[in-house]
Amino acid sequence: MIIALIFACYAIIMSIAVLRWYPRNYDKEQTFSIVVAFRNEAKVILNLLHSLEKLDYPEDKFEVYLVDDASTDESPAIVADFFKNKSNMHLLRLTEKSKEYLGKKAALKLGVETAKNEIILFTDGDTIVPIQWLRSMNSYFTPETGMVIGYVRGKYLSWLKRFKRIISLGIFAATAGMGTAFSCSGGNLAVRKKAFDEVEGYDTVKSYISGDDKLLLNLIRKTKWKIAFNSDVKVIEVNRGDSLTEYINREKRQMGKFNMTSPLYKVVFLTMFAFFIWLPVYLIQTKSLMPIVPFFTGAVFFYIASCIRLKEKINPFDLLLFVILPYHMFLFSIWGSLSSYSWKN
Repeated sequence: MIIALIFACYAIIMSIAVLRWYPRNYDKEQTFSIVVAFRNEAKVILNLLHSLEKLDYPEDKFEVYLVDDASTDESPAIVADFFKNKSNMHLLRLTEKSKEYLGKKAALKLGVETAKNEIILFTDGDTIVPIQWLRSMNSYFTPETGMVIGYVRGKYLSWLKRFKRIISLGIFAATAGMGTAFSCSGGNLAVRKKAFDEVEGYDTVKSYISGDDKLLLNLIRKTKWKIAFNSDVKVIEVNRGDSLTEYINREKRQMGKFNMTSPLYKVVFLTMFAFFIWLPVYLIQTKSLMPIVPFFTGAVFFYIASCIRLKEKINPFDLLLFVILPYHMFLFSIWGSLSSYSWKN
């Protein structure tokens, strides 16, 4: 019961933090380098390329680097053909996977090292970026800002996936609002190059196969740089139609980052895990719903605040998923932390 009350209080505090307002920059058009590491994205990469072509920002103030991470399909040829006669868009290539910088860090490292501009903006090869992407990100970069976390939303999401995305992004927004940013998505992430260089980029985290986004956030959080959350525009993730095996692998990769988490959030995770293991046992033994009342109250406050911040429709039926989602997240967090997974084979 005490844990349930603590959770409710913490959820209400996070609900307030989700709605935090950040200082904005409307005076200066800063320069951006967009870096995308891709591997075997032939089926979807044209969506990204067409959206990059439509960006509303002065052409001389942004550049694009798509870095082929040793693809074995025709995606590099598609990119090369699309980039013909585009002076600010470039294709970089790695011919083999790095054994030193695991996952896609070698490709990202090459892109950042080649980039010339003030702010590095990351996305993925299976996304569609909004036309106002650069203008929106530019407005969040005040002189004190080192990183801006953005919103990535699936194009077509199942009921559970949509709910999980709202809660996950709500947690990202709330913890950033409290000054203790927990995580982020590499599909929509901006980093000041000066801050990236200050933490030595991926050099100290090169042995992790995934988590390049979260690991970079952890490094920057320890510096003087501020971290903001931008939900004004959404990067859309194209539906891949993954098989069950691919879905499980993706969930393990995205959620199995317990070892990358700060000690504070490890304690929070383990406390909540213990609570949700204890809860069904308590309900069966006592048939009392008392622990659920504070938990559900806090959860509802947080869900509503997250929907408001993310500009998502509030659906009362979503609240039923609070019964399922914690166990789903714990399952893949533990599974992903204790077993192996891959990035694009």
